[in-house]
Amino acid sequence: MSCPNIKNFSAWINSMPGSINELIVQGEVETSSGSITPMLTEAEPQGINQKILILNLHLKKSSNPGIQVISYQGVRFVKKAEIGKYESVEINSEGEVCTSLSISEVI
Repeated sequence: MSCPNIKNFSAWINSMPGSINELIVQGEVETSSGSITPMLTEAEPQGINQKILILNLHLKKSSNPGIQVISYQGVRFVKKAEIGKYESVEINSEGEVCTSLSISEVI
């Protein structure tokens, strides 16, 4: 299986006063069952360019039988990150690049 259908992905660093600087990546992933949950994890090893954060998209199946319906489910990744540490995020699934996102800053 290659990349699942995805939509509405965005990435930003929240640097609002009084908050911890965090990189937030979120979007929606198409799944075929309510028992499947999308997850984003950091790829290991990361790539050569340290300004690009590589995330792996996994579809985790639970042991509970879910309703067999195709729908989009939200997925979110949060990591402490200073402003300027990353310029973009690359989301991969099974070795294929699904999307690349520029990182914006929320102040």
